[in-house]
Amino acid sequence: MPARIRERRRSLRKLIMTVFLFLAGMQTLGYGQGILEVKIIALTGHLRKNHNPHLYKLKLDKKGRLAFPIGIALGIEYFLYQNHLAVKFVQSLMLDCGFQPAGFSHLGFRLHVQKGRHALAIGNGPTLFYRRDWSHLPNYVDEGLFRRAANCQYIFFWYAGEVEYIYTRRNKPDFTLTFIPGPPIFFTIAPGWRFVNGG
Repeated sequence: MPARIRERRRSLRKLIMTVFLFLAGMQTLGYGQGILEVKIIALTGHLRKNHNPHLYKLKLDKKGRLAFPIGIALGIEYFLYQNHLAVKFVQSLMLDCGFQPAGFSHLGFRLHVQKGRHALAIGNGPTLFYRRDWSHLPNYVDEGLFRRAANCQYIFFWYAGEVEYIYTRRNKPDFTLTFIPGPPIFFTIAPGWRFVNGG
């Protein structure tokens, strides 16, 4: 692996760990309201024709428009202004549609609107998605979406968002349903739970 790529990967890991430790520290010390969340990566939809549906292990149709990865996403969110503006870090671990190890790292700002027990959050920020290189899979067709580093493929989005519905419950974890758009390539749906600290 070229030294330049190794250095970039080290820098990215340091940034991710710094943000994670900062937000975790704010949670531990009880500064303001913080949220821990767990999500299940449940469904991925492919918005355009792709050349590799034969590699998808769990799919609803032959063309692979809807497929099921298996994974979880862990998030830490910290409110910067009342209950309206927050910063959020998410790290996922999963098996992608081809059952290859994959994940994504996300850092972004979120706006919250709440009425009664119902809330809506909209977020945006940089996201790095990575997976084991599919080129070793039989009959894989490279669609030119990913870059390569060692035995990994990755794609970086400066602006990647999410729309989340939240149903708040007293003295119980809140239920969430997240829609992650990635036009014109994909979308993901992830249900989950969030645990609120402080206030």
